[in-house]
Formats: sequence, C-alpha cells, structure tokens
Amino acid sequence: MISVTDLKNYVYCPYIVYIRKVLGIESAVTEYMKYGREVEREKAVLFLYKMFKGVKLLKNIYLRSIRYRLQGCVEYVIVDKFGYYIPVDVKWSEVGDRPRRDHVVQVCAYALLLEESLGKVKQCGLYYVTSEGGKVFRIVYSSSMRNLVLKIVKEIENMLKTGKPPDHVPDVDKCVSCPFSKVCPFKHRP
Repeated sequence: MISVTDLKNYVYCPYIVYIRKVLGIESAVTEYMKYGREVEREKAVLFLYKMFKGVKLLKNIYLRSIRYRLQGCVEYVIVDKFGYYIPVDVKWSEVGDRPRRDHVVQVCAYALLLEESLGKVKQCGLYYVTSEGGKVFRIVYSSSMRNLVLKIVKEIENMLKTGKPPDHVPDVDKCVSCPFSKVCPFKHRP
C-alpha cells in the first residue's frame, strides 16, 4: 500500500520516498514539522466548515483502497447540505496565489479514497496558516485530478518494484531544508 503522505512527499521531491521506502532511512522530526503540528487547526477548520456550508464534520477518517493500493487518514471531512464529502487540510506554510502542488495532490488523494468508500466528492479545501493570517483555496476534484493521483501511485509502485532512483530532478531550494539532505544520493546536497 502507498500512503497519501507518500504521494505528497513524492510530488514535493521523489527522493524523499526513495530514501524512506527503498533505502529504508527515516528522518528526524524537524522544528518546522513540530511547529506545523502545533497550529491551531480548529479555528481554520471552523472557517472552512462555514465557507463550505457544512452540516457535519468528520474527524480522523482512516481510508484504504485495495483497488487503488492507497491508504491514508484524512484529518477533516466536511459534509455539505447536498451530501457531498469535502476533504480539507490545514497547512502551516507561506503560499502565493496558488496552492502547492504536493498539497493539491494530497487532498485529491483523500478525495479519491472518500469517493470510493463513502460517496460523492467534487471539491477539496486547503487552508494555509501564514504569518499574515490565512489563505483558502477550493480545489475542484475532477477526473483529471483523479487520473493524476493514480499516475503518481503507479510511478511510486514502479520505483518500489525496481529500486531505481527517480529521474526527476528536485529543486535545489528544497534540498537546503530537507531532513534527508545528509543521506540523499542526489547531487544538490548542501
């Protein structure tokens, strides 16, 4: 099984998944990760709940799909008045005019799992807690997003089967703060 976190990490930098799953090396928890866990998520989720006109809030839903070989635990799912499920995630991150691609893939992977197990999904939500407050993005969950998630699952499965390092060249800026920088076989190591 591939985890939704593996998908997110793979989109951010595929070497993270390679190092963890193929080489079997785990990272220490960084200060950035600790801070992200301490964010007051409840206020952000309440804001999203009102924005999406929620009638029910589900928390910590573990989802698994044998069909898609994918699993994950979505922290928050809003059910709207039409019975649609809306996976939402709260991130501590500075962000520009668009959400980060790895976060979009993550919430769309949750949408895929929700769609299979519970029913109708047509959008997702991302809330970024920033130094200046918060920023919200609605993500349309479409067939192209579903296909992208499935394509990434196949890429990860192929990497795990072959043990071959990714071809993707990560952004050098990501390497500077990466907890795997000391063991990464890629050339951008600081």
